[in-house]
Amino acid sequence: YGYTPAQKVFAVNAATGQKLWQFDSGAPARGNNRGVAYWSDGSQGRIFAGIREHVYSLDAETGKPDPKWGDGGRIDFRAELRGGAQNASGSLGHPPVIYKDLVIFAGRTGQTLPAAPAPVRAYDARTGKLRWQFNSIPQPGEFGHDTWPKDAWTWAAGAVSWPGMALDEQRGIVYVPTSNLVNMFAGRDRPGDNLFGATLLALNAETGKRI
Repeated sequence: YGYTPAQKVFAVNAATGQKLWQFDSGAPARGNNRGVAYWSDGSQGRIFAGIREHVYSLDAETGKPDPKWGDGGRIDFRAELRGGAQNASGSLGHPPVIYKDLVIFAGRTGQTLPAAPAPVRAYDARTGKLRWQFNSIPQPGEFGHDTWPKDAWTWAAGAVSWPGMALDEQRGIVYVPTSNLVNMFAGRDRPGDNLFGATLLALNAETGKRI
């Protein structure tokens, strides 16, 4: 299974190199991605691929989107961001992490204000329903909220995990590196430690809780 520079997902026969299928979402061929992820429950296999602002669930045998997953086979990761899909810009540049029946990813958003933060989220591999969310810019009542100015969570951005994550499957830990904060060269509006920007997070892969 692979991913082309033109944002197309493909499968080839591992023994012969013969192409088996190719999926073209129709999205403009720009941006980048670092690969796809595979999940199976023993009877069916799925390829999870980020293409610009969407994550697709593709049948591993045919390359066709799974109509029962998310919204007709895909999830728009901007839908629940601040500003919604119509106003939040962003894309997914890394393959999701697969843990048991969870598909875990974050994404990248704008690098200048106004922009939206991109929390780490886990979705059900069978249905696409949201199972947990970790806010890398803490909201009221969450650990780290007091390291920001009052109400900063309503406008601050950054702390996104665009390069990808690592999984310790045996211990059930997902390691999440986060980016600088926006605007990255001007911090005068956000004094404090600003958790969790420029951080390596360890999260419980089952629940999303900080370890």
